[in-house]
Amino acid sequence: MNKDGYFHPETENYKFWTYQEEEKLKELVLTGKYSFKEIGKILKRSGLSCQDHSVSMGLTNTFKFRKYTVNEAFWSIPNKINAYYSGFSAADASIYCADSGYCTYRIEIGEIDKFHLERFKKYTNWTGPISINSRNDKEKYKNKTVSLQVCSKNWANDLRKIFNLVPRKTKVLALPNLPESLLWCWLCGYIDGDGTIFLSKDDKRFCINFVSASEGIINSISQLLTFHFKDNCQRLHNNVNKKQFCQPKKLKHANAYLLTVNGLRAAVLFDYLSQIQNLPKLDRKWMQQRVLEYVGGLKVRFPRLFKNFEYNDELNNQLIQQNQDF
Repeated sequence: MNKDGYFHPETENYKFWTYQEEEKLKELVLTGKYSFKEIGKILKRSGLSCQDHSVSMGLTNTFKFRKYTVNEAFWSIPNKINAYYSGFSAADASIYCADSGYCTYRIEIGEIDKFHLERFKKYTNWTGPISINSRNDKEKYKNKTVSLQVCSKNWANDLRKIFNLVPRKTKVLALPNLPESLLWCWLCGYIDGDGTIFLSKDDKRFCINFVSASEGIINSISQLLTFHFKDNCQRLHNNVNKKQFCQPKKLKHANAYLLTVNGLRAAVLFDYLSQIQNLPKLDRKWMQQRVLEYVGGLKVRFPRLFKNFEYNDELNNQLIQQNQDF
């Protein structure tokens, strides 16, 4: 069984780990003298297999991190950029903290967005590499994936304290402790990680979707949107069927939850989030020409339904001071 208690059958691509192999892996990792590639040669396995299994055992190999540096304070003071990346991380990153005290932040995305990790490297001053991986899960990753790992206890502490990102976050993911103006930056990042912005070919269906294995985070996003756009909801009732701004639902064929914002509501939300400047958002989601024209047309037809984004520096500064005093 794996670390989550699920049985993985032995195949041509997956070989069971024996107790002796695990003991040898633990011994080699804890020395900090070998890279996973070197450990793989010793154990006659791939370096990626050794790395993944060491993570499942709660081990962290510090060998490769000794050569690299990072901005240890990147997450320490909330701002638009780290709020965005915390949302992206809530979708696509994981944190592992070993008993030895070492903590690893790891993010993995499709190779199509490799430039997005390269941009993240620049923001964080990470001098380490971006790894290219092959995945068997071809339904989710049609091509290879790229990943980045940073070993930093400071990162793990700040992500937990400020952004509610913790190890094994899947079922306990929650909104970060941020002022509302920064929560929208977080939401942009979450959409880029676990969201979709979709316009049908006939321009008759426009929606923004959020998906997560955490029912709590989907409910929290629903409450945030409903509360913030409650005045718009009242106005929207004169143009569309009267109902909640968005309502979560459990997916029938997956252990996950879905939140969909449709039609005019989706256009209002898209326009609102698009007004946030200087965020490293994914152009393939936010700069779709047909979407921009569709939302622009609705904004001309129903201008009173749309609202302007306001960045509240005063609230943000208060939060910064609170975290400095903590």
